[in-house]
Amino acid sequence: MYEVNLSDYQVAIELYKHALELKPDDEDAHLGLANVAYATGETEEALSYYHKTIKMHPTSYNALYNLAYVYLEIDQPEKAAEIFMELIKYYPYYESGHIGLSRALGAQDTIYLSQAIAAAQSGQFRWINMINFLRSRIDIK
Repeated sequence: MYEVNLSDYQVAIELYKHALELKPDDEDAHLGLANVAYATGETEEALSYYHKTIKMHPTSYNALYNLAYVYLEIDQPEKAAEIFMELIKYYPYYESGHIGLSRALGAQDTIYLSQAIAAAQSGQFRWINMINFLRSRIDIK
């Protein structure tokens, strides 16, 4: 197994920043900086980079999803729910947005999981095996 140490993150940061010098609106470079910040425990910096990425690329699936996930991790489910709803607006057939939204709203609100199951059954999701996963999370036959 490969171990990542702090110097690896420093190299990644330098490379992402160099990429941004060449192309300041590069979505992948901004996301890379956000991901490195989050991985190194710099949550506020990560949030800032995700927001910046979304400002430049409002429909960025990865930026929206990762931002919502960070809000869940720092126990801000209301903000996470807002971001997941935005994600679903742009990507209604991606089950991860529905699952994330149901997680942000709490287990008592299963409507989004139900919608995710319905979409998966109609063949609209990328991964049809999500049906069984979702069924295992709520009581739907």
